[in-house]
Amino acid sequence: EAHEGGVVMEKQKNTPEACKACMARSKRGFEIVEGFKKADPPINIPQRQTKFRACYDIEAADYYIIEPGETRLIATGLKAYMQSDEVLLIHLESHFSIQKYCSIPNDECIIDSDYYNNPRNEGHIFIPIFNHGGDPVIITEGQRIAQGMFMVYLITDCDVPGGTRLGGSGSTDKYKKHRNDDPDDK
Repeated sequence: EAHEGGVVMEKQKNTPEACKACMARSKRGFEIVEGFKKADPPINIPQRQTKFRACYDIEAADYYIIEPGETRLIATGLKAYMQSDEVLLIHLESHFSIQKYCSIPNDECIIDSDYYNNPRNEGHIFIPIFNHGGDPVIITEGQRIAQGMFMVYLITDCDVPGGTRLGGSGSTDKYKKHRNDDPDDK
């Protein structure tokens, strides 16, 4: 239940079925990647918890143990679509980060619009999490671990990008090597 102006409102769930109806007219959102469409328990489409919250809660798609001093890539079972001049910024949930002594190694994940449906991994969003603490961190299926916010970004005058994304993290570096015809990367 949610309260608005003294009126009790029923909270609506962003199910995959409910999202399909709005995706045709939508500009940005989340979808479940093929390999997780039949997951049990099902993957939840991220949603904002309050009317004025900027971020969408993202859950872990599987069970993980992160040992002290270790970084693990946590599957979400999700991909995100957005306009070409937008980006999805992902940060750890503050309660998770503080209670578990964890962080994202580069402070935030940046999901570009061309990551969606890329040929190597369908745009599956993985979140790298580093355990700074002295004890193993257990992450369970469906546990809220991160929050994502869609943002518009600006480009410089005379911007001339090139190439097409082929994969995930580090794929733009691989593109640059191919573009420069580096014989060691073929």
